[in-house]
Amino acid sequence: MALRNLTTQSMVAVGARWLDPGQERPILQRYALTRALLHHLETTHARLIEFQRRSTDTEEAVQHLTERLAALDAQHDRLLRGVFGMLTSLAELADGEERATHFLDLRDTLFPDGLRGVSRSYWDQSGEAVLLRGRLNERIVQSLRSILTPNGSLFGHVQTLLDVARVMGELEAQRISLAKTSTDTTRADVARARNEWIRVVTALRAATSLDGVSPEESDRIFRHLDEAEAKADRRAQPAPTSKAATNGASTPPPAPSCAEDQSEPAPDSAA
Repeated sequence: MALRNLTTQSMVAVGARWLDPGQERPILQRYALTRALLHHLETTHARLIEFQRRSTDTEEAVQHLTERLAALDAQHDRLLRGVFGMLTSLAELADGEERATHFLDLRDTLFPDGLRGVSRSYWDQSGEAVLLRGRLNERIVQSLRSILTPNGSLFGHVQTLLDVARVMGELEAQRISLAKTSTDTTRADVARARNEWIRVVTALRAATSLDGVSPEESDRIFRHLDEAEAKADRRAQPAPTSKAATNGASTPPPAPSCAEDQSEPAPDSAA
């Protein structure tokens, strides 16, 4: 059996029993060598929990940013469609071709790609807002200020659109940085903690033998670990090759069971 096949959840569950005064801890405290390893068990157990907590905190922060971005994106798209649609309608209602052309030119200066801007990524919408600011001049601003809406001038709506897009860019940058930095750090930290836990448990097995722990007590200490290892080893085994696959037919792999723990199977090489 291989300890590296254990999930982090299994490591924490087994370790919790060893450290629990109502479970196996009294046995480990009874013998010199196993008692000396309790401190190391406590340390590695705490690290696994801490890195999991950090990962959860990061996921919650990323989720919060994602929700804020979705709300801002909806506002951005509503503003874009509203300004675009109003200028289009004003062109339709204009008295004369010159006036109609004025509104259409104004619309196309603001949104040269039309309504395709609503389908851009958050990052691209932010970048397009920077470009739009560069296209604005005094004549365009005055024209937008002269067009009134139920909630102020049309320029006010364009300004809000630019502000929303700017904030979207800032939040998207935070989300990308947070997710990337957290993923790299957490994986390396968890890998180190898992490898440390494996080394301590390997030492614990040897210590029970050297300390003369009775077979009954040894079974009680390791029965849950042995069961978890056996399950992890079965899960790590490759699926048997089917007859159809042998004959060249393509057989899709079975979907993972929801009842199985699909967490990381083994420590990384960051030991």
